[in-house]
Amino acid sequence: MCYQRHVRSIAWLSLLACACITPPLVTCPSDRAYCAGECVDLASDALHCGACDTACGGTSPMCSAGRCDVQGCASSLTDCAGACVDLDTSAAHCGACGNACGAHAACIPGPAGSACLCEPGFLDVGGACTACRACTASEFLVAACTPVSDTQCAPLTECGSAQFQVAPPTPTSNRVCMDCAAISNCQQLTCTTPFDSSCSLCDPGFNPPTCMPTVLPPAPDCLAVLQANLSMGDGLYMVDPDGPGPAPTVQTYCDMVNGGWTLMNDQDVNVAPGYQSAATWRAGVSTTGPNGGQWGILPMAPAFMSIGGGFDLRLTFGQDTTSSVVSWHQTGDPSAGMRGVLSAVVMTPASQASCAGPFVGVADDGVTSSAWAGETGCGLAFSVGTSAAVGGGIPAYDNSAAGALITDRVRLWIRIVPP
Repeated sequence: MCYQRHVRSIAWLSLLACACITPPLVTCPSDRAYCAGECVDLASDALHCGACDTACGGTSPMCSAGRCDVQGCASSLTDCAGACVDLDTSAAHCGACGNACGAHAACIPGPAGSACLCEPGFLDVGGACTACRACTASEFLVAACTPVSDTQCAPLTECGSAQFQVAPPTPTSNRVCMDCAAISNCQQLTCTTPFDSSCSLCDPGFNPPTCMPTVLPPAPDCLAVLQANLSMGDGLYMVDPDGPGPAPTVQTYCDMVNGGWTLMNDQDVNVAPGYQSAATWRAGVSTTGPNGGQWGILPMAPAFMSIGGGFDLRLTFGQDTTSSVVSWHQTGDPSAGMRGVLSAVVMTPASQASCAGPFVGVADDGVTSSAWAGETGCGLAFSVGTSAAVGGGIPAYDNSAAGALITDRVRLWIRIVPP
């Protein structure tokens, strides 16, 4: 085979020929390499740049120091791995060649140089761009998310029952509420504008929607006041037990806490004169006002008969109205000396009795020891309006689950029970 070879050395110029020969052994200088039949400078040869057969081209046609250099990069660009890049904005080479930004990050220039910053809507958490939180339907936006701080949200204000909405909420603003115009004596106020306040629940004695005072004739008794939701708590009330009947309207004391009981008689031996004759108590006493210790309206008892007949009565012993109590219903009119049949007897303490036996109700027996007697035998237990002390006070009961009781105060209460 004919082997043609071009040799730079002058000594070989005369030997150019086509011949079937074995090529001679070539020794290249120390700064050259033998590539494709010639000694080349791997540091600068564009066909053998850094290694045999590694050719430079395209945007990097020049070989310098064994690498292909970019030819003609603008002054604002930098050669990174053979490519002209802007280190200020390149996500693959941000600030320096090879410094790549991660997912959802962009290369942003700054006073101290370019840096990888999270895109809008993402937050840098431990070097990774994480989606910012979104405000919920019950929140509004206070501050938007930045690359270094998460979204700031605040809860929406809810208008109160006595407020109305002036402006609805938006994604970036809170709801605006304003107070309703006040209505005196109102417990549940509502409105939709500053001018349409309405009250659905007024204080006792006042009527919705404007809570004007209730103007009513006196109720029959304290229980009727309580059931009409007109109670102002324990205290003085005007009552008229028979309405248009002959019984007068009278001021009395109502025990609303314990069920709407109307005070009929009150004897407190600590209030002068302490004891009065049975006849005086029967006629009615006004030495003090109602619940003052020397007061009674026993003559009005018939007007307080329950609707279905009979009388609901209650005796309280002592200065409070709960420690020692007996309540009951009797069919007979006590002011007429009749007890009748007892029912619904409740006692505290239990098993109260007189020396004559179990409790039988009260009635005007015409005796001089008390206006109304609580028993018909041996003593003065359960008596109303006593005329003299027995055992240092008023006998409440001679026996009970807690023993006998001598007390300093006895109050009789009544109420008209509806059918």
